[in-house]
Amino acid sequence: MAHPYVMTDNTLWLNWRGVEGDERLWNSSRSRDGAWAGAVETRAAASAFAPAAASFADQARLLTWVDQQGRIRAGRTAFGDELSSTGGEATQFTGRPAIAMNGDSAVLAWSAAGSLQYATGGPGHWTSPAPVGGFTDRAPALAVLYNTAFCAWKQSGTEQIMWSEHRLGASSWSAPEPLPLVDGGASTSDVPALAVTGRGLAMAWKGVANNDPRLWFSEWEPGGRWSTPHTVDPIDGAVLTSHGPGLAAFDGTLVLAWKGAGSDQRVWWSSRVDANRWATPQITHPTINSAAGPSLVAYAALHP
Repeated sequence: MAHPYVMTDNTLWLNWRGVEGDERLWNSSRSRDGAWAGAVETRAAASAFAPAAASFADQARLLTWVDQQGRIRAGRTAFGDELSSTGGEATQFTGRPAIAMNGDSAVLAWSAAGSLQYATGGPGHWTSPAPVGGFTDRAPALAVLYNTAFCAWKQSGTEQIMWSEHRLGASSWSAPEPLPLVDGGASTSDVPALAVTGRGLAMAWKGVANNDPRLWFSEWEPGGRWSTPHTVDPIDGAVLTSHGPGLAAFDGTLVLAWKGAGSDQRVWWSSRVDANRWATPQITHPTINSAAGPSLVAYAALHP
């Protein structure tokens, strides 16, 4: 059965930071019919945290990260990995920034000393930071749907996933609340991942602390509540991680990418087969290894 993830993007773009001791940023891509390419170093980019990425309608991509001087950087790239950067004031971050596109404009969210902040615009023309209204000791997740930004995060000091939304152009975000679910609860020890689908939003997250290395999943449609969370169950094997995953709508379904559990620094991936199952996990590429969870985005690339 086909899934309602009606995206025209034809390439997946994976971004990550290196293994322990390697703060360089790396990227790889995969077309619909191809394998993951080997790791390519993202020039002039390094960070203690993983990066985040988004895509424009004109085949360009936008990467954002916290540099080694403690500033947010953002660069736009098209048909390659040349990055032009823009900085900001140094601050204390508790994880990577999150980024999502609203037409030709980007929405950026981050945690500064535990307080969630956001800005809109793009490289060289960001608005002044403003509060989201929540607090996290990790990083937020961000998505834009119907001119509304949605933010999810692990609440500071707890493992509760919180949720807020913001009509772009309005003065403030909605009051943060626990993720509104049909049933059950949503808890994590790291950053969740959000993706826009043809019907609404999808979210994936790692379980709590070291007790639950499984990935969990839920979906939401406007006007409703998030579906009852369930684990990401593959046809064969297991989906286990020590960090938050990357999630993207791609080629009529959803795709997950994640770092292995514990000391396993390989980056794995899987796609959704039907409502209840995911494909058997596979290693992306032997050269793709990370000490943190990756980011994943789909975009429209020109292929020969």
